[in-house]
Amino acid sequence: MGLRVAGVRAHRAIRGHRRFDGSAEEVLRAGLEACWTGEVLTASPGTYRHFWTRDLGFAAAALMRLGGPWPARLEASLAWALDAWRRRGSHVTTTINPLLRWPIDVFDYGVDSLPWLIASLRAAGPGGERLARDHAAWLVAEVEHYVHEVVDPGTGLVRSDRHLSAHRDTFRNGSTPYGNAMVAMLGRDVLETNWGPDLLSRHFRADDGTLDWSLQLRRQFWLGDRFRDRLATDATSGEANVWPFHLGLIDEQPMLAAALETLRREGYTTPYPLKFEVDHRRDGQLLAFRVWSADYQTTTAWTSLGSIYLSLLRQVEPEAATGEINRMRALIERDGTLWEVLDSRGRPWRSASRLSISDSSMLWGAILLDLLTEEDGRR
Repeated sequence: MGLRVAGVRAHRAIRGHRRFDGSAEEVLRAGLEACWTGEVLTASPGTYRHFWTRDLGFAAAALMRLGGPWPARLEASLAWALDAWRRRGSHVTTTINPLLRWPIDVFDYGVDSLPWLIASLRAAGPGGERLARDHAAWLVAEVEHYVHEVVDPGTGLVRSDRHLSAHRDTFRNGSTPYGNAMVAMLGRDVLETNWGPDLLSRHFRADDGTLDWSLQLRRQFWLGDRFRDRLATDATSGEANVWPFHLGLIDEQPMLAAALETLRREGYTTPYPLKFEVDHRRDGQLLAFRVWSADYQTTTAWTSLGSIYLSLLRQVEPEAATGEINRMRALIERDGTLWEVLDSRGRPWRSASRLSISDSSMLWGAILLDLLTEEDGRR
């Protein structure tokens, strides 16, 4: 992957990025098409020309809503990945290299890999259910392995005695709302589909015995107007305040409105949504990234989180969302692509070292394409 990053960087320095012509919707569709190898959907056609369990999970529900050819390609990608893991005798990993069909974790076992796999299978409808039944025994073993590796048996929270990969994978991730939302999502999906053992619901029982998949998030992370980024701090983060709502773990509009207002007020949505942080931090950051691309996952704006933020904003402030969505349209049409990461000026990000640059035409563009399609239908 490092060699590929270097190759893409050199190519972009000489020839620039690949642009697509047309409206924002046409650009996003062309970008998605470029992510398809003929066998599998990759995270991008550039730097991340690999199968990423997380990125496919981000996009899965939107791909289904977009219709043909994406549902069939989603199912094919899941079948391809399941075959690769099983042939290699591997657990679910964050990535698979299409060239060798070689599974590898970047950089640790993922707190979100199995949850996103199960969520993608569920989103894929009857085709996903067939795959789940075909691989039932293996999936059961994976759920048991995940719970052993990730979940503190006493509290039901993400364990604090080991490092786990997450969306913010250049940091050593502790027990965060994102990680704990993954545990809750896995528990919910396994219980509701009956595709694996119910090992988690006991941690989500309210005092009256009812099942509440948001229970741990509310008790451990909610501060009244926002979710804190991790245990042992009251610091906010962008990702902490979108995932619990986007995953349907919490559906209370007043909580959503308060969280989004906090993000806007504190600068997480400027110049475009959405930043992980408004102030750069180094604690927990992997050493190589302190040198190579220190701000990659701190004060830059990520279009993955931003697309989710916009879909949530439309639920509580439709008019404000329309304005922000139109700003994203203009950005995509300006550059002929959907950037992975934006800098403080709204331009494609480059590290201070110039060794790393923003990827383009991301698979998670399906989320934004789905949102733009719905927005057009409302006009």
